[in-house]
Amino acid sequence: KAGKGYDFEVNATKDGDGLSSGYDANSSQYALGLVVTRYMPDGSVNNSLYGNANLSTFTFTDGNSSNVNISYSDVGKVNLHLEDRDWASVDSDDTPLDCSGMYICGETNTTYIPSHFTLQNSKVVNDDNLSFTYFSSDLDMSAKLDVKVIAKNDKNEIVKNFDSASWENGVTLDFQVST
Repeated sequence: KAGKGYDFEVNATKDGDGLSSGYDANSSQYALGLVVTRYMPDGSVNNSLYGNANLSTFTFTDGNSSNVNISYSDVGKVNLHLEDRDWASVDSDDTPLDCSGMYICGETNTTYIPSHFTLQNSKVVNDDNLSFTYFSSDLDMSAKLDVKVIAKNDKNEIVKNFDSASWENGVTLDFQVST
């Protein structure tokens, strides 16, 4: 859900040779870079979409962490790319400065959905301002519902990417009248 922090399991490995023993770090003493790539429903990259990623907590012990907490404020498909540019900096004079060399990198593709929806300015109006209304679907004179549905994240903030151009999953609303 958008706006909610999730714990990811992240492992620092040695070129497919198991966990990096001695790779010990936590968020109070160390910073990891977090790069976000945002995707449109057709898979094309569009980094002008809304949303911010937040890496709040993590602890690595001998290359293993099960509590890398990341949240994303909006909805959509995103790629989260973690980078540690400092841990192996001792090798910077003879190792390429990228993910195939000195940097420790990893990534995951995720999809964030709205946390919940709210209704705004909802009202039932009668047909053509008449003094009566049919509560039915016949004669095209039935009551009409005028409502604005708003998608929100876990922090109760409006998610801006939840529109017909940026969101791939259609939403069907079915309002019923209780009798």
